[in-house]
Amino acid sequence: MPQMGMEMDEGEVVEWAVGEGEAVDEDEVVAVVESEKATNEVEAREAGTLRRIVVPEGGTVEPGTPVGILAGPDEDLSEYETEIEDADAADDGASSAAGGGGSGAAVAAASTGDGQRASGQGTSASERDTGDAEDVRATPGAQQFASEEGIDLAAVAGTGPQGVVTEDDVENHAAEVAAESDGAASGGASTDGQAGEVRATPGARRLAGEEGVDLAGVEGTGPQGVVIEDDIEDYLKETTPDAAAAADSGAATRTVSEARQLSGIQQTISDRLGESYRNAVHVTVKREFDATALRNVSAAADAAGADVSMTDLLVRAAGAELAARPAFNALFEDGEHRPIEEVNIGVAVDVEAGLITPVVPRVDAKSVEAVADARGRLTDRALSGEFTSDDLAGGTFTITNLGPFGVDSFDPVINPPEVAILGVGRVRNDGAMTLSLSFDHRVLNGADAAKFLDGLVGTLTDALALAAFFETDLLADESVEVSVSPSE
Repeated sequence: MPQMGMEMDEGEVVEWAVGEGEAVDEDEVVAVVESEKATNEVEAREAGTLRRIVVPEGGTVEPGTPVGILAGPDEDLSEYETEIEDADAADDGASSAAGGGGSGAAVAAASTGDGQRASGQGTSASERDTGDAEDVRATPGAQQFASEEGIDLAAVAGTGPQGVVTEDDVENHAAEVAAESDGAASGGASTDGQAGEVRATPGARRLAGEEGVDLAGVEGTGPQGVVIEDDIEDYLKETTPDAAAAADSGAATRTVSEARQLSGIQQTISDRLGESYRNAVHVTVKREFDATALRNVSAAADAAGADVSMTDLLVRAAGAELAARPAFNALFEDGEHRPIEEVNIGVAVDVEAGLITPVVPRVDAKSVEAVADARGRLTDRALSGEFTSDDLAGGTFTITNLGPFGVDSFDPVINPPEVAILGVGRVRNDGAMTLSLSFDHRVLNGADAAKFLDGLVGTLTDALALAAFFETDLLADESVEVSVSPSE
């Protein structure tokens, strides 16, 4: 698992691009991994064969943890397997010390210390919880399920990476035991439709009892037709009386079409926005201005061959205002308002995983052409999914532009631990546009925000001030017109 940024704690294997046993060329993409902030492709450092997938899709491990073995088709893997077993043992020890399963435990190998499958008597689940968990390696869900059902994990065949025992393995084992037990008790006779004679796992019987389900009416999909918990849940979905009655009566129903787990990036975005709303005292002030000068300078830049957009001009002008008013170019951490010397502006980009903010560093020290170049490269990486967590780090202020989506104004949410964010609306038919500045009222006040917007609007309505941000001399070519809009 690669280290994608200094703040990365764990990564998830999102997709394996090749399967076990398939040949791989040097620099070929082998897997796609995701951290809390970024998604990266893992490329093969040399040609070979993907001999083993150690961490399956959806598995989460710490940076530096082996996720697979790439080697020659006939190469001895014992050295690599020993390294993986040592890493797994360390993960298991850390999980035990923490009192149970962590993200690493979910991909730990389910084998005994000598690498052989555990068999025979073994120890009970409760005994392993108190200190013998190394006897059989299993996912936290499998351990919990086995403990609830009184199942000895040592007797369960694991199908996870390196034989790890999964929750499905425990459920299948319970179904097999139930089938054997019911078969022995009935002499192999089939059930006659009575719930007491229906073969079912203990978990299925418990769930059926809780929900008032007659097991005789449930089709079993476990070994030899044993009813498992999933069968009960499927039955409930199909026969829930409340939903049927509501549909018949014309009342509104709420049917979940598909539950979607948040990705690592989406969860990080969710956590940060939740933190912002819980902690920061959001206040938003808005300022409308005539965008004529901004549009004229952007057009002049295009005519002069400078690849600079209106957004780039907004970012550069905001950088100048932040340098002049450092209270806004700041963080609020540990109860302290901390102005930052470097003006590093994050510009929000809408990608499939959500809204991310690649950071353009030292905006106030750059020409607008340099700002445009840096922002363009960051945006391209973001849209292609090739950005890293470093691309998103170090921001001191954020700009989010919903103008391209036809939005006039809105109340942007502060990106913590920053203290302010600027929202940009569309240029309306009358040539006006609106800026929305949200700030943290714990450290800034309305007068501060009004002065910030006044200074920024003063720059954006002054064509000569905007032209001064360029390396290109927009006034040198007489055919290029830079008109100054009238003051407001």
